[in-house]
Amino acid sequence: MKIFIFEYITSGGTVEEELSVSLLSEGSAMLYSILNEFKSTDYEVFTLIDYRLKNYEYFFDWIKFDYINSRDELEEKFRECIESCDYYLIIAPETGDILYNFTKIAERYPAINLGCNSGAIKVAGDKFLTFRTLNFYEEYLPRTELIDLGKLDIEGIKSICNDLGYPLIFKPIDGVSCEGISVISNSDEVEGGIKKVRRFSNKKQFIVQEFIKGENISFSIMKSGKKISLISINAQLITLGGPSEDSKYIGGYTPYINPHIKSKRIHEIIQNIAELIPGLNGYFGIDLIINKDNLYILEINPRLTTSFVGIQKLLKSRIYTQYIQKSKIELEFKKNIVAYFTKIQFRSEENDQSIQVLQNKLKESLVTPLYRFNNIISGFLVLSSSSLEENLIKMENINKFIYTRY
Repeated sequence: MKIFIFEYITSGGTVEEELSVSLLSEGSAMLYSILNEFKSTDYEVFTLIDYRLKNYEYFFDWIKFDYINSRDELEEKFRECIESCDYYLIIAPETGDILYNFTKIAERYPAINLGCNSGAIKVAGDKFLTFRTLNFYEEYLPRTELIDLGKLDIEGIKSICNDLGYPLIFKPIDGVSCEGISVISNSDEVEGGIKKVRRFSNKKQFIVQEFIKGENISFSIMKSGKKISLISINAQLITLGGPSEDSKYIGGYTPYINPHIKSKRIHEIIQNIAELIPGLNGYFGIDLIINKDNLYILEINPRLTTSFVGIQKLLKSRIYTQYIQKSKIELEFKKNIVAYFTKIQFRSEENDQSIQVLQNKLKESLVTPLYRFNNIISGFLVLSSSSLEENLIKMENINKFIYTRY
């Protein structure tokens, strides 16, 4: 049985652009977590690798792969891999319809998609279309307006913002990982917010949303046929900046426990979302904000999400092998353990041997190599302890070591 795993960044999606070491560490963390699902099984697993990762090939030493040297080569080999596999999983951003386009190509072949189909990606990949589709759940949706830059001038946009009331969130309709998001505090920041959105999206439209105070969480869901399983509820660690600041997804932890979450109602919402957006399949995520008053749906991620990296550290069972075998997905978790997952990134001119010292020190926690490009060091790690507090202490000690040593 042949399985093709395609993760956009590691597989050469940006092969003709500058390689983002930050996106690389996050993408390869998801890739490696999926590969772990099939390690020591009878499945033949293969992928594609950006040629610039040749120094890190030991990371993929137990699977088959081809190097990608150009965009044309990527598109050719992607089709070859899809044509020769029995199953495939595509991990890619929704930005610029990347996930949709690769999925649409793959659907021309007989291989079975382990993820969402292109129809679901078309809806969930557009944040406003998602809100319009879910309008049945108006009580769980922040007030949201679509801004069309081809139809509205700045005064028209400000008028909409005034009606919604500040503070507001400006967000690309196809963004990922907090890219292009701004907190807009007053009308003077509107133009800056628009410019920030346009830096990260080529769409003429974006959304303006009421700002809701609360905790950022996500649902990780597995759908097989008509059966839907809530794998876990996770906390998301996010910092939101204004128009001139970065908004960042830092990582998160799992499981997230909150007495305000009513299990029965959550399962009803998830079931209905899957019915409203046909084609959600395999693993997908829902991002939300929770406060003492309500639960608010922010977006649906029709693909594997970063939370899976933390979840897998707690699982005793393999989700995807159960999914392929079409068996009932039974989840067994390690008890009384919290997984904290995050990216580390810093600039250093230390030699490679010195960086190797850090990699060895973090060996038990690193999910990826410590990548180094243009003296930017980045990697993804998962810490596990009996409590979030213990993990945060571990993280603080790691940061102190990096700060004093590098």
